Amino acid sequence: MKRSIALQGGHNYHFAITLDNDQQSLHYVVSNPSGAVLMDVLGGLYNDFNVVAGNGPIIELGLPGIADNAYYPPYGWRFSNLSIVATK
Repeated sequence: MKRSIALQGGHNYHFAITLDNDQQSLHYVVSNPSGAVLMDVLGGLYNDFNVVAGNGPIIELGLPGIADNAYYPPYGWRFSNLSIVATK
């Protein structure tokens, strides 16, 4: 899933990503500090996230190198107030 939204350097944005294994969905919501929604996309989850052979899922942010000719997260980005909730 690729979407283009106008994010500006030096600004703060709120990213909420909800992975629902039971509903097989990923929900992405990006908003600015005033709460205005810049992107709201609900997509399908094509791989489930379950324990396999005793090994639970691993959560990673970003990629180890270049993908599609761009770094992710973009250079200079910082993450703060990260909250990860897992329920069963």
